[in-house]
Amino acid sequence: MNNFLKTLAFSLSFLLFFGCKSNEKVINLNILESKNPVILKYNKEYKKVVKIQVPINIRVTNTSFKKCVFNSLKYQYGDYRRGIGTIMFMSKDSDLIRLKNNRNIELTPNSKTIIFYILHIV
Repeated sequence: MNNFLKTLAFSLSFLLFFGCKSNEKVINLNILESKNPVILKYNKEYKKVVKIQVPINIRVTNTSFKKCVFNSLKYQYGDYRRGIGTIMFMSKDSDLIRLKNNRNIELTPNSKTIIFYILHIV
């Protein structure tokens, strides 16, 4: 009986420490072709383009069985950080709906397409 308890304790310890493996890659991102327009902001006083907004369509897929939540995207263009930002949109019936800052986007175990406009100040 004592040998059985040792074997059971060893088996449970083994399963506890080695039986569960975390999934490191829970969210997959795929960049899709964008049919949305590039937006240029023109300054009449200086007679030049001052802002460029480039659309990027991203398919976000949750590969786990749990619901995941995210609310922002960090975008870095090289080492240059000044004046760069992102604006998130979701597509609904061929309209773009702007997502407010810090709005949680829930990802059930399926995919959603999100459009990010990346802002560059010239």
